[in-house]
Amino acid sequence: MWLGTVKQNAEDMISKGRSLRGIKHNKAKLTEKDVFKIRELAGIKAWTQKKIGELFNITAGHVNNIIKRRVWSHI
Repeated sequence: MWLGTVKQNAEDMISKGRSLRGIKHNKAKLTEKDVFKIRELAGIKAWTQKKIGELFNITAGHVNNIIKRRVWSHI
């Protein structure tokens, strides 16, 4: 055991696979496959973020966060 800052402890937790990210999180609605598909559809002009959100039952804002890698950034 060692003493560290909050940032160091968070980085240690992530590096050791102890964080609840992605499908490990108990409230996750999406799979990694879904995230890849969302990013793929976002590159197609006919698909708006609203339409993608409706397809996956998430908000357009969440779609935007996935595309900009604010969430699901680990994949």
